[in-house]
Amino acid sequence: MKHHRLFLYLIAGLLILTGCATPPPPARTNSTVQEEEPDLQIGNLIYARDGFVDTRTGWIYPQTLNGGRFSASQAWDRNDAVIGIIYTPGLPGPEIDMRPVPVPESLVEEGTVTVLTYPSGFLVTERTSIPDSGNMPKILGLGHGRKDSEEEFWAYQKTLEDNKYNLWKMARLADADAPGRIFQSLLVLKGLPAAKKTDALVVTIGKVNGIYTMVVVRKYVRTKEDVEKFGDWAYGILREMGLTAVKE
Repeated sequence: MKHHRLFLYLIAGLLILTGCATPPPPARTNSTVQEEEPDLQIGNLIYARDGFVDTRTGWIYPQTLNGGRFSASQAWDRNDAVIGIIYTPGLPGPEIDMRPVPVPESLVEEGTVTVLTYPSGFLVTERTSIPDSGNMPKILGLGHGRKDSEEEFWAYQKTLEDNKYNLWKMARLADADAPGRIFQSLLVLKGLPAAKKTDALVVTIGKVNGIYTMVVVRKYVRTKEDVEKFGDWAYGILREMGLTAVKE
């Protein structure tokens, strides 16, 4: 693990020397990124074998989640503005897609995890200059132009409400590496009567170095017990990404 952190610190140092004004926060201890040359870099996104680094924030996203049962099947950076990573069930694939493609409905039955990051002030209307950014923006929009992270969070809540999603639960989470950095999170549900199931989302958003990071965990559920299990699973995924519940 010490070598993994060293590799990412070297990346951070190179970014600072080449003009990055704000050094990223310390590397996350849950990373499995190996000490070797990155396999590829797309804009602000570095893929280094077993994980990803958003160079604007220093945030590290693992290649797999949930004990290896979910893997990052897609990753991209659109116009050096919007980074996306999608985790779906299955073993890690040999390649990372450079362009987002729709996630099959069958995978939502088992659950999906989507990470989207974009600069503060980014607006939904700017999506017209960015080719398709995956499934989630079609449900949530992408960016509401707010400078304050809590206001940005509530703008998403309003979009979900307008799209007939009902609030089930809310939570406040803290970055384990910087406890003062707070993320807002909610669990919402939308009944799909014709399909005899409910679309469940846990949407979590916060700001790091002027960049919004949004994580959306999604799954189809059918009973109240399913909802409870989904909530526990979704917040377990967030813990794997370094976010922990704030005790009020």
